[in-house]
Amino acid sequence: MGLGILAFLHAQFPLFIYVGCFIVCIYSLTKSNIPGHYFLVFILPFTYVLEKAHKYPFGNQILDVIFISLILSIFIHNKSTKKTPNIVPILLHCSIVVISFVLGLFYEGPYFKDVYSHMARAEVLKNYLLMPVLYWITFRIFSARDDKEIKKMTFFILFILLIVDWRFWNSFRWMSVGAHFSYAERLGAFGYLGANHLAAFVAEYVAIAVSLFLFYPSWRLRLFLAVVICASTYVVLFTYSRAAYLALAIVIPFFLLFKRKLLLPVILVALISGGAMITFLPSSVVERVAMTKTEDGEIESSAASRLELWRQGQELFVKNPILGIGYHMVPSYINVHGLRNLHNYIFQVLVETGIVGFSFFIYLLYTAFRSGWKLFKLSSDFFYRGLGLGFCGCIIVSFICNLFGDRWSFIQMQGYWWVFWAICDSKIYGSSTFRVDWSPPLTPNPLETDDHPNTTTAA
Repeated sequence: MGLGILAFLHAQFPLFIYVGCFIVCIYSLTKSNIPGHYFLVFILPFTYVLEKAHKYPFGNQILDVIFISLILSIFIHNKSTKKTPNIVPILLHCSIVVISFVLGLFYEGPYFKDVYSHMARAEVLKNYLLMPVLYWITFRIFSARDDKEIKKMTFFILFILLIVDWRFWNSFRWMSVGAHFSYAERLGAFGYLGANHLAAFVAEYVAIAVSLFLFYPSWRLRLFLAVVICASTYVVLFTYSRAAYLALAIVIPFFLLFKRKLLLPVILVALISGGAMITFLPSSVVERVAMTKTEDGEIESSAASRLELWRQGQELFVKNPILGIGYHMVPSYINVHGLRNLHNYIFQVLVETGIVGFSFFIYLLYTAFRSGWKLFKLSSDFFYRGLGLGFCGCIIVSFICNLFGDRWSFIQMQGYWWVFWAICDSKIYGSSTFRVDWSPPLTPNPLETDDHPNTTTAA
């Protein structure tokens, strides 16, 4: 009986999302946009649910409808005169992406008609530009809210991360722990995006959970964060993403640089037991890490394909190094064993938008990192210190994962990145209560190395 009810609710979940969309839109316009924003944040990662809702009228426009209602609600309910910070790097990036899209109309590759149309490119562009809009919406909403609301949203996102972890475990636990790695086992792990995208998604936001765990003094919330970290570690291991492995292997020591009491013990444990710990890892995970070369010493097929993709990417870059070949135009030029992107999004930005667009993109990442760093260095609240440093770690993980493929263009996985950036900025620039206060808190963090936060300010 109980299982039957759960099965029925699961089958009707797309309908609940569809109906809920219109309810929160009406409520956002008439009462408050907070529930609408929470609803949007909740549904972002669940692409498989949104796809199932397409069968209903306007079901394929759910995100657009919610965004429009939230934008209108900002002008109705949030009439703050506070300027949106960091608008310059965001507008520069968006402008060059739009210009690059127009440029792509004149740079059709030999495979363009096989894989694309300009209307499809326009849809991709629209969905991409929704992410900066999400930043603006989040900043305007939370710059007028108190600390309690910011903390609620942060832990709400981490709770959603836990749901994503649980869904992966529930769907793939019987096939992910096999004796050998298999590409087939990774299909469908994150809707149409796949296992590598899921690994990047989880790795980016578990970095924030790790940082909060290190800094936030509440043991009750630390217990929740520990559950999130453990569940996310399982997902990262069994999505078999070497990019996520590398990203977390870099970002964890980065966090420990600011916890000097923990740094040396962790290094010693890693050196002493690191080799032994490998024997406890599932053989499929070890096999995946060692797949760069075959037993004969030759480059493994997927690695060899990447090298060929990058070689062709270099040839495309030479065609128009200043402005690039056009936004989302690489798939119309490249086909290496069915692979149609460069499997390195940072390089793809350079090829598609040229030196100008690449410079604006790096400037955007730098500005976002600076926001997290400022919050970490200037706040006397351990929660915001953990959040700021965690967002810096999130950016590092995102950059590393994008060196292995496009983990940036999809709002389903990258939308939270913009939400966290807006939350950091809303505290730094939007809050009237934010101030530099270096006095030690009444309840010091037991893991903190100093009596008070580092007084060195950031640029």
